[in-house]
Amino acid sequence: MHILIIDDHEIVRDGIKTLIEQEYGWHVSYAVSSLDALPSFATLDDIDVAILDISLAQESGFDTLVKIKKDAPFIKCLMLSMYDHVGYISKALELGADGYVTKNAATKELMDALEVSRKRRELSKHRY
Repeated sequence: MHILIIDDHEIVRDGIKTLIEQEYGWHVSYAVSSLDALPSFATLDDIDVAILDISLAQESGFDTLVKIKKDAPFIKCLMLSMYDHVGYISKALELGADGYVTKNAATKELMDALEVSRKRRELSKHRY
């Protein structure tokens, strides 16, 4: 599974990347602070799941979610945020997020959400 992490805190990106790669053997293709920090949109073709923070320095994670869903609808998007308010969760889901995990959740919850997203991505590849 190929993963994109977008979070404006380098320590968070690095921690999630290390956890995913060392503990679960999945590949983090990019860990960046914004979509603009990616080399190009063409690189999204190999991404299965994107992990997005809601509060980013350059733009809202909601705006980033909408851009990804518009330009690469095949990517499953998982929101990872410190906000656990139902309004944030509802908005993320309404905008097309495939899941939502709070940053104070257990590691297992994040990994379970990634696994569900991976399975959904695989199913959507074989649907037609």
